[in-house]
Amino acid sequence: MPSSNRDSASGSVLTFGGIESNYYTGHITWIPLSSKTVWLVKMNSVNIGDNIVACKESCQAIFDTGTSLIIGPLNDTNTINKKIGATYQNGDFIVNCSSIPNLPSIGFTLNGSNFIIPASAYILQVSSVCISGFQSSGSNENVWILGDVFIRQFYSVFNRQNNTIGLAPISSTLASTLAGASGIFTASPKLIIFLLIFLVTNLISSEDDLVQFF
Repeated sequence: MPSSNRDSASGSVLTFGGIESNYYTGHITWIPLSSKTVWLVKMNSVNIGDNIVACKESCQAIFDTGTSLIIGPLNDTNTINKKIGATYQNGDFIVNCSSIPNLPSIGFTLNGSNFIIPASAYILQVSSVCISGFQSSGSNENVWILGDVFIRQFYSVFNRQNNTIGLAPISSTLASTLAGASGIFTASPKLIIFLLIFLVTNLISSEDDLVQFF
């Protein structure tokens, strides 16, 4: 889960070695890893309603709690930002804060299940400025990084024993805990490039010879 605000009673929750059933509702959807060296999964598509707007022929996605935003290929993130009416200003895509209630939810299909992110989650309000949570990786490499904007919306289980990631809707108990969490970490271009190079290198190497970093 995202990192906690140490100065507040609110923040995030991290549990080792077990699953807290009171922190989620319904059932956990398990997504198999594409690689045993990083928290990498196959993503089927990114959609707005019934329309696929990105990752049209499937792609790869890394779950990364060290990244605040959702990082994706240049053309795909530009398409999404255009569809939500964001304009590029001083390095960020900005939307009118008053438009947030009218913006569409965006779905990410993983292992056949659609995980919905509302506009209130993917738009980050900093003072009077509202910034899109979709950031370009600077290339069209078909790899996404699902950071806190995505992960914060779900109870997330990183299961190394079975090499899966589990996602479930968060309960009201966990939602209230997360309500006061603060802090934004934006992945720098150098970090994005490192992750992409690390991913490509590991995919073409023998997994038995690799160290598990994540």
